[in-house]
Amino acid sequence: MKRIGWIVLSAVVYFSCNQQQQVNDNGNLRKALPDSTDVLNASVELMLNDYYAAKIGFVEQNDSLIIKAARQLMAKADSLPVNLLQGDSLLVNNVIVLKESFSAELKGLAEEKDREEMKRDFNSVTEQLLDFLKAIRYKRTAVWYFYCEQTFNNAGAGWLDSSHKIINPYSSSSQPLCGIVKDSL
Repeated sequence: MKRIGWIVLSAVVYFSCNQQQQVNDNGNLRKALPDSTDVLNASVELMLNDYYAAKIGFVEQNDSLIIKAARQLMAKADSLPVNLLQGDSLLVNNVIVLKESFSAELKGLAEEKDREEMKRDFNSVTEQLLDFLKAIRYKRTAVWYFYCEQTFNNAGAGWLDSSHKIINPYSSSSQPLCGIVKDSL
């Protein structure tokens, strides 16, 4: 019986000492957010489909498709079940703040009339969505992050895609294939 007690105690010590850790921007260690739940990942996958539809709207220069997809994306973002996340309360709160920022940026995109400003809003949405996906450790489908340095007079802009093929939503006819893969999830 004592042997089982030592085995259990050893296992508890081992697992508590080997919890996943990550380094935050200040170089401090903190507990990593556990993998997100299947329900949350399924909801995020549906949200990503609307993001991709908005991206196609930019490629096709179809403002009504962009606005429709942005509104659908905003509705899905607002109803994401982030309450299912468990882990370090600071990390969970960070995910909630990222979701709220993302949703606010989508509102601006859906209300914008000028396509160039819509593209700038889409870039902000992309950056916030990428941060959100990383924070929840999204793994359900492949997500590629592309970046084109020449966009917005060489200020650069990024976008996400479910394929590794370059289809730049910001491009003009002079630079349709501008973009490199900067990250993938």
